Amino acid sequence: MRLACGEMIIPGNTFREKVEFLESAGFDGIDLVGAGLRERVSEVKDVLTESSIGVTAIYSRLQYPLLSGDIEERKIAIEQLKDRLSVASELNALGVIFVPIFGPPKIQDLSPFMSAIELERALLISILKEIVPIANSLRVKLLLEPVNRKETHFINNLTQGFEIAKETGVYLLADIYHLVLEEQSPDTLAEYKDYIGYVHIANREREVPKEEDFVYLKPWLDTLKKIGYNGYISLECSPPKELEVLKNFVETFKRLAL
Repeated sequence: MRLACGEMIIPGNTFREKVEFLESAGFDGIDLVGAGLRERVSEVKDVLTESSIGVTAIYSRLQYPLLSGDIEERKIAIEQLKDRLSVASELNALGVIFVPIFGPPKIQDLSPFMSAIELERALLISILKEIVPIANSLRVKLLLEPVNRKETHFINNLTQGFEIAKETGVYLLADIYHLVLEEQSPDTLAEYKDYIGYVHIANREREVPKEEDFVYLKPWLDTLKKIGYNGYISLECSPPKELEVLKNFVETFKRLAL
């Protein structure tokens, strides 16, 4: 398993400085923010040509949710997601991360015909059946991220994500922070191992994990090893106040988790 880090929490005033820091700290990859990335492609390529760091995943960061109640907003979101996949392919990234919607439903409840969630599920499946073949043709994984119920009402855990994945071929992003909040166990990684395409890590406070956090994180990491996951584990959390925190995390991870 290799380590990546979201660009939002990496110290540095320029992209080059961020990449140089990652390299010096012992990371292997970087997750990039999708909004505005197409205009940065040349810079990203130039910097990474001279580095051992590669682009691992791209946060879609769409202007509107895929499950917006407004058809024009949905069209914009769909086209933006397709563009993120294109950029990911150009940068040789593993995948593109997306969350269908944050917050409450934006689609009207049509009970007794269909509830808002039933409509959202049908709509998402329809959208993904259009987009997943594009991702596959570009050899980029479309990564559906379940997010805890405080942040979204829809798809909060791997079990719910699997119901979408098995019908569409989308991959799942296992974010340990969210899964712990949703009281899922490491066994769920084994249950849905064929669909897991990427992993995020943070401690319960959504901070960089410290050595003591590995007491409860290690069973998750051990399960990933057991199921043969050999992809990236990416740090997604609040920015640390000190540079050494990130360097210490890499050292601790490699000592306790590998």
